[in-house]
Order: sequence, then structure tokens, then C-alpha cells
Amino acid sequence: MMTGLPGDTDESCIETAKKIIDLAPNGVRIYPTVIVRDTVLCDMWRAGTYKEHTVEDAVRVCSKIVPLFNEAGIPIIRMGLNPTEDLSGGDALGGAYHPALGELVHSRIMLEKARGLLAGVKPGSRVVLGVNRSDVSKMIGQHRCNVHALVSEFSLRELKIHEASVKSGEISIVSLD
Repeated sequence: MMTGLPGDTDESCIETAKKIIDLAPNGVRIYPTVIVRDTVLCDMWRAGTYKEHTVEDAVRVCSKIVPLFNEAGIPIIRMGLNPTEDLSGGDALGGAYHPALGELVHSRIMLEKARGLLAGVKPGSRVVLGVNRSDVSKMIGQHRCNVHALVSEFSLRELKIHEASVKSGEISIVSLD
């Protein structure tokens, strides 16, 4: 599945994901559109007839469609293009190219789950969230972005992330004061 193609919206990508799920594939690959040098899409982009999806756009839409595939039991084989010398060396001119796109998407999914869990927590609280060992870095986020976002959004005095005996993808409040 490609996201961010000309004319795509978050809603159209979600609908495409649902149609793919209806086909019951054994697995799916999710490739956000990347503008590669010397392609028709590159020409459209340069002419201003195609507005690229940024990495942030790709993370936003993929964080909405990944749970749909997970709930349907369809494994996601790959998310984002493999880093190659050509892409890393300058052939990727725009679009949603990031070597750790999958990690960014899973981190956003954890952030959204934490937001739901923390709704109603009193400002000034100290919170310890528990996550599966495999999810600690995803919950913290790159450069602690999820921790900073949650502390700011919920006016928390402190937020810590600890390993807990929960399933991968789940979050629990270990302590709250």
C-alpha cells in the first residue's frame, strides 16, 4: 500500500487500507510516497501539481492505518523504503523518506494510547507508565518527544516510563500521585 500519492487524503488512505483488509492478504507493506529524482512524480512536484507528504504526514496517516491491519491480524512486513545509498545520497528529493519510519509510527501509536490513558489526570501529577520491555523506546519517543508532549499537554510534574508485565502495545499506569 502506498500513502501520499497524488490526490490522497488521510481518509482515502484509511479506505484503501480497509479495502486491502477485505482482500485478506497474508501480509502488507506500507510505503509512503517518496519523490525520486528523474521521475514523473518529480516533474509534477517541481511543477507544483503535486504536494508531497512530509514525514509527519506519513507518521500521522500510518498511525491510523497500522492499527487497522493489526486488528485484522494482517502482519505488516515493512513500513517505509529500505535506506539505500541512492536514497540516502540525494535521489530522494522530497516526500516521506525516513530510515526509521516504522519506529516513528509505532511511537505515535503509543503516544495516542497514552493520551487516552492520561485523560482526566490532574495537572501537577507524577505519573509512571508501564509498558512492555519491547515498547520502552517507542513510548519515550525519539529525543524524548512523547514524554515532553505528554508532560506539556497534561501539565504533569513528572512522567517516567518503566518496563511492566503487559503485552506489547499496551500501557498501564503503574503509579499516580
